[in-house]
Amino acid sequence: MNNLPDFPTFDFESDKSNAGPKWDRWIGRLENLFVAIKINNEEGDDARKRALLLHYCGERVYDIYMAEKGESDETYPASKKVLEDYFKPRKNTQMEIYQFRLCKQKQGQTLDEYVTELRRLSKDCEFQDVNNEILSQLIQNCRSNQLRRRALREPEKGLDDIIKLGRAMELSDSQAQAMERSENVTPVNAISRNRGRGRTANRGTPGRSRGAAARRYTPRGRGSAPRGRGYTKSCFNCGGRYPHNGPCPAKGQQCHKCHQMDHFKKVCKGRGSGHVRSVEEDPDLEADSDDSYCYVVRLSETEDVCAVKGPYTKVKVNGVELTLLADSDSSVNILDESSYCKVGKPKLAKMRKGKLVPYGGGNSLKVLGICTVQIETKDRIDARLTEHGMTLNGEKCEFRQESVTFFGVVFSGNGISPDPKKVKAVNDFEKPQNVKELKSFLGMTNYCSRFIADYTKICDPLRKLTRKDVDWSWNENCEKAFMELKQSLSSKNVMSYYDPEKPVEVRVDASPIGFGAILAQDKIVAYASRSLTPVESRYSQVEREALAVVWACEHFDVYLRGLVHFKVITDHKPLEKIWKKPQPPLRIERWGLRLQPYKFDIEYSPGEDNAADYMSRHPVRISNSKEEKIAEEYINVIASESLLKAITLDEVKAATMNSPTLQTAISYVRNGRWFEIRDISDSNVDIEELTALRSIRDELTVFADNVLLRGHRIVLPQSLRDAAISIAHEGHQGVGKTKAFLRSKVWFPGLDSRVDRKLKDCVACQVLTPERTTVEPLKMSELPSGPWENLSMDFCGPLPSSEYLLVVVDEYTRYPVVEIVKSVSSNTTIPIIDKVFSQFGIPKIVKTDNGSPFQSERFKLFMEDMGIMHRRITPRWPRANAQAESFNRPLMKAVKSAHIHKVSWKQEMNRFLRQYRFTPHTSTGYSPYKLLFARDPKTKLPQVASDRRGNLYFDENVRTNDSESKRKMKENTDRQNSAHHRDINIGDSIIVKYDQRKNKLQPVYKPEMKTVLAKKGSMVTISGDITRNMSQVKKVKPTLGFAPLEDTNEIEIAWPQNNTSVALPEEVPKDRFVTNTKPPDKPQIRQSDRKVKIPSKFKDFVLS
Repeated sequence: MNNLPDFPTFDFESDKSNAGPKWDRWIGRLENLFVAIKINNEEGDDARKRALLLHYCGERVYDIYMAEKGESDETYPASKKVLEDYFKPRKNTQMEIYQFRLCKQKQGQTLDEYVTELRRLSKDCEFQDVNNEILSQLIQNCRSNQLRRRALREPEKGLDDIIKLGRAMELSDSQAQAMERSENVTPVNAISRNRGRGRTANRGTPGRSRGAAARRYTPRGRGSAPRGRGYTKSCFNCGGRYPHNGPCPAKGQQCHKCHQMDHFKKVCKGRGSGHVRSVEEDPDLEADSDDSYCYVVRLSETEDVCAVKGPYTKVKVNGVELTLLADSDSSVNILDESSYCKVGKPKLAKMRKGKLVPYGGGNSLKVLGICTVQIETKDRIDARLTEHGMTLNGEKCEFRQESVTFFGVVFSGNGISPDPKKVKAVNDFEKPQNVKELKSFLGMTNYCSRFIADYTKICDPLRKLTRKDVDWSWNENCEKAFMELKQSLSSKNVMSYYDPEKPVEVRVDASPIGFGAILAQDKIVAYASRSLTPVESRYSQVEREALAVVWACEHFDVYLRGLVHFKVITDHKPLEKIWKKPQPPLRIERWGLRLQPYKFDIEYSPGEDNAADYMSRHPVRISNSKEEKIAEEYINVIASESLLKAITLDEVKAATMNSPTLQTAISYVRNGRWFEIRDISDSNVDIEELTALRSIRDELTVFADNVLLRGHRIVLPQSLRDAAISIAHEGHQGVGKTKAFLRSKVWFPGLDSRVDRKLKDCVACQVLTPERTTVEPLKMSELPSGPWENLSMDFCGPLPSSEYLLVVVDEYTRYPVVEIVKSVSSNTTIPIIDKVFSQFGIPKIVKTDNGSPFQSERFKLFMEDMGIMHRRITPRWPRANAQAESFNRPLMKAVKSAHIHKVSWKQEMNRFLRQYRFTPHTSTGYSPYKLLFARDPKTKLPQVASDRRGNLYFDENVRTNDSESKRKMKENTDRQNSAHHRDINIGDSIIVKYDQRKNKLQPVYKPEMKTVLAKKGSMVTISGDITRNMSQVKKVKPTLGFAPLEDTNEIEIAWPQNNTSVALPEEVPKDRFVTNTKPPDKPQIRQSDRKVKIPSKFKDFVLS
């Protein structure tokens, strides 16, 4: 080991996203090392290469190799491939092409570096002509406009020619820049003049040009000594040849531009009569041409800005308005220190290179730093708004926006484009995970197929996966087809902009996990989807579908509000009439109020035609959505409003004053004119209630002028009765105790019936209280037409040996077959069943429970292959498979008895089966063996030979015996269970029993309301295609409001802050009563009128 050369380990954890390229470089270097140390492909070198690979790769990579390797990966190429497959996962060609197209030449990146990067990115793109693709990308995205124009002018040039041309341009540009950069100087605010024509060019600085007021008359030439033949000087004052032979012609003359003395207009550098601050010039500075430049740094603080003529504009810098001199030729913008302080002192960065100097040279300017600010030109915006007569509210406007989204369209500097939110639901699609999801996705794409070119060809790899004889295998072709279809759904061929003149339809769908919606006209306008909140996921399917309509309309509100009419298409038929009911469920009624701003009709369309189905099953994930907050706030309101409050005596007085019925009764108590009841014409007075009060008029008194009493109990007005029942029902006592509590304090007509109705609306009582009779009458099955036609199957076990017993019973003969299996999987079960069928024949019908092996696709195919009708019983109702279930009891008894006697249970089971098959069955009167094989079996007991011809004519006796046996069984069972038919019909609202209780706090029924969709005998189909026996459900009111509850094992009890009670008078003063009847101290108990008779069965007994 000491002689091994040093070599770095493979470090992939520092940048896991780039592990693949790093692996290629590392393994390449390692193989170069093998060549250097003379390890070739000779015999024996393979083991050394593998050992060195696993040694140099490092401890972390070695652990990965040990976890990923197979049994045959003992060679160097195999070991290398194991690690290569781990660090270089399979590439997505479409994604690699997308990354290649995004690659642009960066700032400072040479042409050769850019081409190298393109070659690296094209490695996994699988282009047919790589050089042509690189050339196309180079022309489109290179930074040199000159190279791009040259390439477009000469399309015959190939990639190598364009690269050579680009290299030459880069080299010539760098050389020219080096020659031209005599001094590293950055020009700032300049005012230029060309041959006497003044042209200002302010560099965006609040500065002023040098004017004639600062000029001294000194006839000087433009430039210094001549540089060569033919070069002459010109005078600054007159513009003529310099030096003059005599006096300057401009001396004593007035300028017609600035009206100053000693110079002509053609050489005037001033702007009117303004006063500016000059920058000192070097008199010996030479000029390269006839143009001259004056660099302006800042305005004089003592001079008037308005005195300087020029193109000034008001500009907001970081929200602060400044007056700046406009200069379209400026390369930098300069602010003085005071202006810098005004704009909020933005963060400064150091100036990396260059310096700023005033025109003519001299000391460079002191630069504090450079910064980036936001500049807003209000003048231009205000002018355009004024031109079109528009007025804006500044508080509602947003400026400096890169883009604006309105009505599904994004307006930006790049033009008009569709809003990405319209296609977000499609772009976030996940690939299908099974055949059902794939069919749903193809159904969605089929809706748009007429707009997708080569749709059949693209879908071919996906449609192959939907065939029955094809195993699920998602390969690269499927992925490519999926991505292509996904991109097509959001392309301009499939989608279009919204047109308010065209008819609109909204397709909606709801699944247990999300909503999907599509807004469509001739083409699709927008997609939308979202996941359900935890509260919404516990809604019934009808409620989810209804909420999907509400959500879709509100989501597309900007398109739908104000339309005369549009269509909502759903695959849930009950939605067509659910809002047309006179009394829909309260939650759906509230949603109907939210839909009132929209005018639409709901139309039904089958699920396979609903394009929104796949979106609802693959929704966009949301968190803290508006809908979730609304649901949670609603629950909080329900919780707070459900806190029971005490009823005070003042409330009773006020409610009694507002009750015409009680006010009339009080007046009758006072005047005794009860006979006037029949003459009352006031519709607000309840005659029936007043008649009930008349029957107890002798017990009535008036307390405190406005409170009616029956004895010591208050007669509650109508408005407080429900509140009183709620208080009496605190703790969810039963009906009897709730009535007893009420009767001890208050009274009102119809108390019993009102309590009964009120408690039927209590969710907790409904889900916690089982019905007294929950058993449906037995429904006896008909006897098959012959032996081995109808079979019942079931599993028995597991046994202590981890084995199971597969039980097969013929329903005609009751002949049992029991096979021992190691597992209940379909792979194990099907061969055993096939063996039984090969011995006894193929039946017509097989009945099983809903166990996993009988629900598998393989078992289904096996039944279809055999031509057998497979029937599964109602879930959670094992007695529907009575033949197999009843046989399991004596079978397990035989197995347990073998354990007691310490003998082989398998041998004991064979003895039991022999005896069971040979013994006449109680229902048919014949042994199963005789009915199946049409002959008497030989047993251990002696018997006389019988005529075998008589065995062929016992079918009529079998049917008679079986029918009589079943009749007696039904009568006895129904009588013992007090069974009766349940009044449950299609459309009724029900709640379902829990299959098994997790803890003692779990209620009997699930607190979720379901709707009966279908009924067959004693089996009902409820929401979500769930089937149950009627004995497992309970009918409730449709208006019963179930609050969404969390399915947890703990119940948190919130105790009220204050004790609630009904404030009642403890003592009634005598002088406050109108009548002379004193209220009794205790309630008077009325003797029952029923006559109690002793049952006749006790007539011979002496009862104590």
